[in-house]
Amino acid sequence: MAEYRVDFEDVKFVLRDQLDFGSITKSERYSGFTWDDFEAVLAASLEFTSKVIFPLQADCEVERPKLKDGNVTLWPRYHQIYKKYNESQFGLLSVNPEMGGQGMPHTLGAIALEFLVGACPSFTFVPGLAKAAANVIEHVGTPEQVGTYCPKMYSGEWGGTMCLTEAHAGSAVGDLKTRAQRRDGHYLISGSKIFISAGDSDLTNNVVHLVLARTDDAPPGIKGVSLFVVPKFRAHGSFNDVRVTALEEKMGIHGSPTCQLSFGDDGDCHGYLLGGECTGIEHMFLMMNEARIAVGIQGVGIGNYAYQLALNYAKERVQGVDAQAMRDPNAPRVAIIEHPDVKRMLLTMKAYAEGLRSLIYSTASFYDRSIVATDAREKQRYEHLIEILTPICKAYGSYRGFDVVDTAILIHGGYGYCREYQVEGLLRDVKIAAIYEGTNGIQALDLLGRKVSRQGGVMFMTFIQWMNEFITANKEHPEFGALVVKLEAAKNTLAMLTMEFAQMNAKKDIYYPVLNASPYLELFGVVVLARLLLDQAVIASKKLAGDTTEKERRFLEAKKHTAAFFVHRELPKVDAYAAAIRSGDRSALEVVL
Repeated sequence: MAEYRVDFEDVKFVLRDQLDFGSITKSERYSGFTWDDFEAVLAASLEFTSKVIFPLQADCEVERPKLKDGNVTLWPRYHQIYKKYNESQFGLLSVNPEMGGQGMPHTLGAIALEFLVGACPSFTFVPGLAKAAANVIEHVGTPEQVGTYCPKMYSGEWGGTMCLTEAHAGSAVGDLKTRAQRRDGHYLISGSKIFISAGDSDLTNNVVHLVLARTDDAPPGIKGVSLFVVPKFRAHGSFNDVRVTALEEKMGIHGSPTCQLSFGDDGDCHGYLLGGECTGIEHMFLMMNEARIAVGIQGVGIGNYAYQLALNYAKERVQGVDAQAMRDPNAPRVAIIEHPDVKRMLLTMKAYAEGLRSLIYSTASFYDRSIVATDAREKQRYEHLIEILTPICKAYGSYRGFDVVDTAILIHGGYGYCREYQVEGLLRDVKIAAIYEGTNGIQALDLLGRKVSRQGGVMFMTFIQWMNEFITANKEHPEFGALVVKLEAAKNTLAMLTMEFAQMNAKKDIYYPVLNASPYLELFGVVVLARLLLDQAVIASKKLAGDTTEKERRFLEAKKHTAAFFVHRELPKVDAYAAAIRSGDRSALEVVL
């Protein structure tokens, strides 16, 4: 198997140089840490992931979770690695110290997750879902619920899930039929859920399900949904009438136990209300938003690893001759990285892989900045940016992450389509990211229908201000000013389109905006990545003016070329998307298929 590769210099560049993340240690909350602490912890996390977690990926392509007597079992090496992972505490970097965590910024947890999901996507689900579910309980549960569940879920002793999807409803969560009947001190839960990631395994001795269900007198739709804690085993150890009815066989992530679950077949499944009745979707969104960022990280982690594999292969694979010697049969053969089309593909991959990494780290850093902000307006600014960028992280991150892996297969040629080369498996593993935690179409509707229009567009204006700050500061840049002007034009197109959608809504033309929500998100994503990559280029230009080693110069020069490539080759897509949206074409609405 190939070596696990992460460009750690790029990780540090984004965190240290682009985001100035070391400055967060000036806040009271993180005053006990230094930038050196952050770098050392991330380096150790990457080393552990490379040496301990990555070898499990080969197992996941040949082994499978097994269902026996209603319980899911995993193979021995999975158990060994899961134990080592919990002992390492790298999954606890950003967890509250009162819950056994290390209390570091959430951005570091996001980066550690990038390393983990790139190394072995299947492995991330059991610890990842438990942590996310525990976070919800910690924020909205009673002190008794927090004390009962959170420490064991964070430590990895217990697992956790989010149980939303039902076979008849799919993404229409408000149509769920799972019932919750009031009893003295608890509710009786009855119903079934499908596609439950980490739904059961023998890695842990309990699994705590967060289940969306409807009480008998609840109003219809999403407003009538409540959230319940439903452990596989109750506090005193008795079985809680939760059964695995089947294991899902997915296209990828074969080592992950994805389950169909049935609750209350014997009428004895106890659920415990989390928060108030009919507030379920509000509380579940604490977990959903975290999960959506995590899905974006899946695209980033797998995409960046695929780029590293393709880059290494292109340097080693000798095939064909230089383009200038194509007519000479005796010309020396060259590595395929010398072919212009391969270089184009590699730079496209690099632009998206590194641009998406910057997007994810920036969004995570906004969350950390919002926590430590002492000024109410500053805090709100960061919260607005998080709200706007979350659907971009999830949808654009998963779309483009898939594209990067797809291009990696092309660079590998016929070998990329063979099982012994990892890129084939990475493509299967990353595809699910566009589907779960709200399909990408739902993310587009969330962006256009909720985020940019909320409170009269105040969050969108915060985003535009964030764009304008960079544009204003760099329009006269001696090296990149002309490219920043192109970015400004694209930003203006995005702003005008957003206003035009608002006018459509005023005219009650709901179908046309919904039809164009996904192209709008694509346009939005291109603009955001152009801003982030140009920001990196400006920083690189400044650093190159000082003393640098040859290795540093090469890295920084590549940043400049990557940004220029993206602005010239990818940013023009904004005009194409805008022309399509403004065409008024309603063929997809009118056709009978």
